[in-house]
Amino acid sequence: MGEQNEESSAKKSCVSCKKTLYRSRRYYREGNYYCNKNCYKNKVESEAEKEKETAAEEASAQAAPEEVKEAQQPVEAEKSAEKKTAE
Repeated sequence: MGEQNEESSAKKSCVSCKKTLYRSRRYYREGNYYCNKNCYKNKVESEAEKEKETAAEEASAQAAPEEVKEAQQPVEAEKSAEKKTAE
């Protein structure tokens, strides 16, 4: 009885702002406790922004290999031209 499991200790503070929660002031959404509706909205908005950033990074990472291929083609042409002049 004296032991506290991780779930109960984790739910004693707001997920967004880490304030201590009291029984009379709890806002439960999506498996987490928040101190109020404003903290919940802020957390949802910040998660949405992170998702947009990761999606933008993934899109730029996919576009980068195409740009690298295009950049390598002129370099390869220059190398072949140098070989021809050396021979």
